[in-house]
Amino acid sequence: MKKTIFLIGLLSLIFFSCTKEIKFKGDIEDPVVVVNALFSPDSVMKVRVIKSMFILDNPNQPTLLEDANVEATINGIPCADFSYDKNGYYVSPTIPNEGDDIDIQVRVPGFDVITASTKVPKRVPIILTDTISWQSSLVLSVGNQKFGILTKYINPEGTNYYRTTLRRYMV
Repeated sequence: MKKTIFLIGLLSLIFFSCTKEIKFKGDIEDPVVVVNALFSPDSVMKVRVIKSMFILDNPNQPTLLEDANVEATINGIPCADFSYDKNGYYVSPTIPNEGDDIDIQVRVPGFDVITASTKVPKRVPIILTDTISWQSSLVLSVGNQKFGILTKYINPEGTNYYRTTLRRYMV
């Protein structure tokens, strides 16, 4: 009997809930252009141009800006034109080299011009990569093969950020 009452109570908490609407009392700012780019010596130059979103907007639907003009110089020399691809991305066929100084300029009608500059970092030498795999006994796991990767590298001086890209190739 106690189990039945407990189960009914638990189910009522799961299936019924209360909501309280809270009114937003802050200022709603005008949107601005947001530019994201990651340049590396192993891929073409890609820049994403979107419009900023209000905090209560749906983050899964950014406002894509398809009418931007993206220009870049590498070491002071203009590089190949950027063309709109999809999902807010502008792509240039140019592949930068390690140590290149890149300046970008983005123009969107109705907004201020955005400029940014960066230096393509040198590759960090990887001295060891090791993997481990095991079988998962979890019933709800998607696939039961799990992998772990250990990577050791020589850490250069200064503040550093690393990005590791893994790709799966079917043979």
